[in-house]
Amino acid sequence: MGGGSMNFRIKIASVFMLLLSPFSEAACPTPEVYLIAMDGDATLFFKYKDMPVAMKSDKSQMDVRMGVLTPGHAPFEVFGAEGISGISIDVMRAMRRVTNGDLSIKVYKQAECLLDDMALGRLDILAMGTTALLHDRLSKSDKIGSFSDVFLDSPIIVSGMKSYSGIDGASRNNKQVLYSSNVKIAHTALVSSNYIKSTTGYRPLSSDFMDIQFAFDSVLFGSNDLLLSDIYSFRFLNEARYGAMQPMDTFGDRKINFSFFVSKKNEPLLSRLNYFMGEFEKNSKSFLISRWFGGIPYSYSMFPIYWSPKERSWVDSKKVIVGVNVNDSPYTFIDYRGDISGISIDILNALSEISGMKFDIVKFDDDSAMNKALHNGTIDVVAALPMILNDRYKAKGIAYNSDDAMVLLIPFDKLDADGNFAGESIALDQDYPFPSEISEALGGLNLRLTKSGDLSIKSMVDGKVDGAAVSLHRARYFLSESRHVGKYRVLKRIGEKGIDVGFAFKSDKSMVYSVFKKALSSIPPSQLLRYSTSWKMSPSYPSSSIIQRYDNIILYVLLSLLIVTLLYAAKFMYLKRLLRERNQAVNELNEQLVFIRELINSLPYPLQVRDTNGILIYCNDSFISIIDVDKDRVIGESISDSIRWVLSEAVELEQTYRRVIRGRESIIRELVLTFYGEKKYIYEWTIPYKDINGNVKGIISGWIDLTSRKALEDELLDAKNMADRANLAKSIFLASMSHEIRTPMNSIIGFIELVLNSGINSVTDRDSLKMAMRASHGLLDLIGDILDISSIESGAIRIVAEDVFIKDFVSSVVDMTISLAKKKELKLSFISDLDNGDVACKVDPVRLRQIILNVVNNALKFTFKGSVTVRLTIVESMIYIRVRDTGIGIPSDKINDAFKPFSQLHDNINAGHEGTGLGLVISKTLAELMGGGITLSSIEGQGTEVCINIPFIKADNLDAVKVYDSVHHDIEIAQPEVKLTFLIIDDHPSNRILLKKQLEYLHQKVILAENGRDGFNKWMDESPDIIITDCQMPEIDGYQFSKMIRSAEADRGLPSVVIIGFTASGLMDDYDACLAAGMNDCLFKPIGLARLTEIVKKYSALLPEDRHLQLNDFNLSVFGDSEEANKFIAELISINDSDYSELCDAISKSDVEVALSRAHRIKGMGQIIVNRDIVDICEMLESGLKFNKFEVDIKIMLDRLRIIMDKMKKELSAKL
Repeated sequence: MGGGSMNFRIKIASVFMLLLSPFSEAACPTPEVYLIAMDGDATLFFKYKDMPVAMKSDKSQMDVRMGVLTPGHAPFEVFGAEGISGISIDVMRAMRRVTNGDLSIKVYKQAECLLDDMALGRLDILAMGTTALLHDRLSKSDKIGSFSDVFLDSPIIVSGMKSYSGIDGASRNNKQVLYSSNVKIAHTALVSSNYIKSTTGYRPLSSDFMDIQFAFDSVLFGSNDLLLSDIYSFRFLNEARYGAMQPMDTFGDRKINFSFFVSKKNEPLLSRLNYFMGEFEKNSKSFLISRWFGGIPYSYSMFPIYWSPKERSWVDSKKVIVGVNVNDSPYTFIDYRGDISGISIDILNALSEISGMKFDIVKFDDDSAMNKALHNGTIDVVAALPMILNDRYKAKGIAYNSDDAMVLLIPFDKLDADGNFAGESIALDQDYPFPSEISEALGGLNLRLTKSGDLSIKSMVDGKVDGAAVSLHRARYFLSESRHVGKYRVLKRIGEKGIDVGFAFKSDKSMVYSVFKKALSSIPPSQLLRYSTSWKMSPSYPSSSIIQRYDNIILYVLLSLLIVTLLYAAKFMYLKRLLRERNQAVNELNEQLVFIRELINSLPYPLQVRDTNGILIYCNDSFISIIDVDKDRVIGESISDSIRWVLSEAVELEQTYRRVIRGRESIIRELVLTFYGEKKYIYEWTIPYKDINGNVKGIISGWIDLTSRKALEDELLDAKNMADRANLAKSIFLASMSHEIRTPMNSIIGFIELVLNSGINSVTDRDSLKMAMRASHGLLDLIGDILDISSIESGAIRIVAEDVFIKDFVSSVVDMTISLAKKKELKLSFISDLDNGDVACKVDPVRLRQIILNVVNNALKFTFKGSVTVRLTIVESMIYIRVRDTGIGIPSDKINDAFKPFSQLHDNINAGHEGTGLGLVISKTLAELMGGGITLSSIEGQGTEVCINIPFIKADNLDAVKVYDSVHHDIEIAQPEVKLTFLIIDDHPSNRILLKKQLEYLHQKVILAENGRDGFNKWMDESPDIIITDCQMPEIDGYQFSKMIRSAEADRGLPSVVIIGFTASGLMDDYDACLAAGMNDCLFKPIGLARLTEIVKKYSALLPEDRHLQLNDFNLSVFGDSEEANKFIAELISINDSDYSELCDAISKSDVEVALSRAHRIKGMGQIIVNRDIVDICEMLESGLKFNKFEVDIKIMLDRLRIIMDKMKKELSAKL
């Protein structure tokens, strides 16, 4: 590496003059006290024992003052921006680790001043490099001090440039005769001119340098031919200068000894020093040397960092933001892959691996913008900044590269005949702080400032300037591209100042500065050299592709490949033509014969080839097999001459072949051919074949025997027709069975429901009727199961998703089975695992209710003591409903049969385990249709668990979610608050009567019709609000009737009446048919009071208000002022309460006359306030009291009247 800012060139003659001049103590300037640079800790490898007792002394004698003569002798003393380091410093640091003494370093510019301070006792020891440079002087000053044991020694070596192209791009051969008179030799004080003369026999042209780095660079840039030095300094500088030089020979037999020189005034120090150097010799010297020469592989784990707790916390939590200048190659730049690369990036990666620090990279185009970002806090650190710019940018730096210098880069055409620069203008980076020094070194040439070094080089390449003053690294990087070799060269070094490059920080008091300094100090100098050397020796170019970098080589390779390819192609074509001409005839004949034979004979179908005269040219074995004639008898013959007696249609085929030849188009067809009287179905194709000129030369015809396939098709068609007929018969049977069973069951269930709601008081009768009701519903469930199985088999099941709150829904379904659980004295419980309330889901509520009821009823059916538990769980988008019982369980050998139709899982089917065996089958199939499934596990005698899993998606609109309340069969029917007119059309008397009684129970007006024609006439006459029509009726069925009504409405401009179909099929097809015929809805038999109540409420909202008058129609404005109205309402309420009490009292006493009077008065009140419900109930009461025709129970009518009157009372009170 190059020297730091302290380095400067001192002529040897000046040194001797200073040494010979008399100096007083006051004439010498005060030496500078230097810090020890933190370049790793060499003492980590130093294994030491405690000092011998004889060497121990007090603390004051342990402190050491060491003198160093600038510019030092690398690598023993290396000056940098952070202080001084080197092999001498590493040894002293190791010794200080044991002695605990302080080490201070004084740096002198004059050797005489250093020797004077040594004689006066102001110094205790001289560094090894300084000792070697002043060896001759010190050898004569034994009264001042003594040499320590030799730590390292080296022969004097002769080195020069390698034979291949050097850094300057010029090809040179340095293997000259060493002792020729025209050789120019560079050396330092280590090798005197007299010794050179005595060794060579003459005084060669030599240059004596104070600084070994300047001596090395003089050979590197061509000022001298050879360098005399020790092996250590050569290795250190050659690594820093790209490995451009090589050792050539040793010079003489003299060795250079590197040892310390210790003052006579501190002789205990000499003993301690020799002792410690001996310890180094035993176990640690190789590690120390490797720090400066890379002698051993480097591992980060060898130099751990000891963080303070505060530093460790900062490193673990902080991500450091690093700014990089993308135009600062080779430190930071964008490589050809588009990534940030360079020396700085490699060092950052090393710091990350060593310390665990994490970095974010921010790109900038120049140093000025990057410095602004540093000071405004956008970034924490600058990746690469010359230390000479620290003052300008008000930054604090830590150097990691000290081997750079300013050089002059020029084109070859700017050299004159003597090899000097012949240009007039030079480009220079505007941020370089010493432009006057550059201008002076270049003889006052015109300087043109640019924004960066890269732009300076670009200006030179573009011809805007004659040369560029740039850093050595940047010039080397530029010349490493093959396209620049032979066009440009480095002419010389400019100025004596080196360039230290490193990280820059806003403040040296910050944590980031402290952490970086400690982490960087753990990397040995040799390793830092490796990072920079790898970019100097084999860089990845910043902005050029592989083709650009190796364009000349690639061009030569491509041209060579092209010539070789052309020669090979020419030879190949020549040989190929000879071979083709020799074998053409044989190959063509063989290929045709093989093709015809293999193609025709490989086909399993009969194939024949005939010429234009119908003569058979060739046929395959399949053709011979089907006609069953010898091949010799048909080849060369026409069809009519050869197989006319075999094939009945021979003449017709011959005519077809001639038609193909004449028409020149193919014929493909199916036909029947008769071979020996046996008919065969044949697929035949006949195509013309042509020569190369397009002339038809004959036909190719082939047959495929379809006889077997035709027979299979006939069988399949017969089977399909039979299956269709069977399926139709099944559908007709199911529809008929459903209709014929549901029709009477409609009457049975309906009348039972009416009786149960009529207020029958006998407990025995009510229980009997409820048992009959359950049996009826069981029969209907069986019919439903059979219809479901049929629909599943035919694929007619439809899944219709609705929005429901799943917890409320499942709970309501479970509640429907409470009565069965109570009857069997079982504990039925529902548990929800939903922690955050209910969940709105999209599922098919009808099918999910059917599944849950089937499973829960099954559990209750086969459980005789204990409990049945239903648990609801939702995991992600899946609903899990587990039904667990403590019933009889399922035998292990029967579990697999649980989901088979009509299966009975227990041998004794008469032991109370009634059922069809369809419930689980239907449930499992429905669950699978909904995308889920059902699993079952059971232990015989302990119980069974059935798990229902159904996928769902969340409901979109929570306001539209349907809420399901618990439903019980014993809930009282709520009477509708409106009175509508219904037209009932049914050819079955019991159905008409049942519907009439059910609707009248709900206080609706009913009109009956026996058929469609009668119903149409009554619609015309009565104008009903709602029509309920049977779908299956003779002559005019319900569908035709609906279409007649809709047509009449359209013709006459009438409003649409509500039409509801009524069918016993239970099939969704009938529901779709009702809607298609223009109906509003469809009801399946049987229908109960609750469903009819829903119909009244649903469709009353769609009718005009004048069709169902309520209390709101009563107008109080007739009373004039509000006081009169309030008085009237109060009196009306009082009279009504009194009349109702007297009515109840009269009925309880069987006083018919008083009861009729009070009922009539209440009816009059209802007529006044226009309340039809009160009027209707009172009329029914009057009829029952007059004629003793109690069509409904008197008590129920009184209760109903009480409810309506209470509602009326509230509404009247609201008007006060």
